[in-house]
Amino acid sequence: MLLTLALVALPFLPPPLPPPVPPDISPPPALVIEASQSAAQWPVHSRQVLRRASIPAHPWAAGHRGIDIAAVADEPVRAVSAGRVHFAGEVAGRPAVSVDHGGGLRTTYTPVVAVVRPGQRVERGEVIGTVAAGHCPTVCLHLGLRDDERYYDPLTLFETPRMRLWPSGAGMGLAEGSAQPVR
Repeated sequence: MLLTLALVALPFLPPPLPPPVPPDISPPPALVIEASQSAAQWPVHSRQVLRRASIPAHPWAAGHRGIDIAAVADEPVRAVSAGRVHFAGEVAGRPAVSVDHGGGLRTTYTPVVAVVRPGQRVERGEVIGTVAAGHCPTVCLHLGLRDDERYYDPLTLFETPRMRLWPSGAGMGLAEGSAQPVR
């Protein structure tokens, strides 16, 4: 009897969900940083990350679209790299600043009371505002990184790029001394 009910109900069950799409973990487009600088400027004195980014696979999915850095109330917040202020005001009742670094790449800072205005040019390390309370249980700065299409992990801004030199053709599928692929 139970088997008959199960077979009758089977056509009415919803189809199985497709497997989740893994998040795109490709690195963000590079910020233009002067050759004398190895990485972006940390926006506050602390480098203690209270909460890491958890970038969702889809724009509408739940996740944490940035990092939370330990901070002190009223601490100055500095631009991680040179750019132009895209936004300075409130988002969902919280003070925020967004800096456009060119090529559509923007950093966002919340909760930050702005000392800059939209359209203003800022240099790497220039003060753009002060930390306000309201994002974390303790005082923190939320730093986001995005382009026109997706979010990225802001910690990638602070990593020093590593260069690797390969012998001619080694590891690239090329014949020794040749620009032609090995067949």
